[in-house]
Amino acid sequence: PKMSSLSAGRDLFCTPDIAECLRGTADEGFSFIVAPLVHPRYYRNDDGASRERQEPMTRCDMLLSSNDWATVVVGKLSPWICLHSASDSIRRNSERVLLEELDYAVHLSLAAVEIPLKGGGDCVNLARCVNEFLHSRTSNMTIWIKCPMVDSSRQLIDAADEPASDEESPWEWWNRFRTLCNNNKRVGIALELTSDLPDGADVDRWYSEPVKAVYVPTKIFLTNRKGFPVLSPAHQAVVRKFYRLEAQPVVTGACYCGSKGIKVYQQYLNYLHENMAAFDPV
Repeated sequence: PKMSSLSAGRDLFCTPDIAECLRGTADEGFSFIVAPLVHPRYYRNDDGASRERQEPMTRCDMLLSSNDWATVVVGKLSPWICLHSASDSIRRNSERVLLEELDYAVHLSLAAVEIPLKGGGDCVNLARCVNEFLHSRTSNMTIWIKCPMVDSSRQLIDAADEPASDEESPWEWWNRFRTLCNNNKRVGIALELTSDLPDGADVDRWYSEPVKAVYVPTKIFLTNRKGFPVLSPAHQAVVRKFYRLEAQPVVTGACYCGSKGIKVYQQYLNYLHENMAAFDPV
């Protein structure tokens, strides 16, 4: 059977003109964008200067058609939200802003919203807020929990040849979070590849999880003799495996290919997809 066409996304840090960003990424071969719902630096709280601002929270919802919002935009929350803060005021404000932005995503009819997951016990309050949202709102929107394949702090521990516990594994973060969310089917994973891949068994257990998207940072690409980006054989194998599981690749990070542009990363991911043998169910 013929492989289905590849749907690749582009992760954007900021979108001054979302309609223009969509046109530009479409010209580069991307099928959708992952964009902030609110400007990343627009800090909002209940007192001080934020309360005195008169401008709207974010861009007008009329800039795109309802179909575009629903099919080619994945939202992501403000990066300064801190649900595990030791400060009661910061934590409560973060809870309010998280639900505010999720409600706006529902208003836009977005198919999914990305929320980053951090390690340790930091996910408990996040899981509580996500649960509250999922059970109190009528929506089919999916929550993408963004999680790295390898924790950067664990890489430092491994480099020092010190033992690391299983709790430091991002899979353990995810396992704790989804358990707290009662394995809700509307919660999936946006798995970010890292330059160093974990051991085979650690990689394999991700294949049985509901991975909706695979983030491929531009910094993990190598450069071939012709100056084009390529992935290592190990990364290629992982990406192809997730292709078979219908996870969508998302290119994230700056372009390191000069005048060739960001489109060469999409073209390479599409090349991996087109040159993958069709899956044989037998």
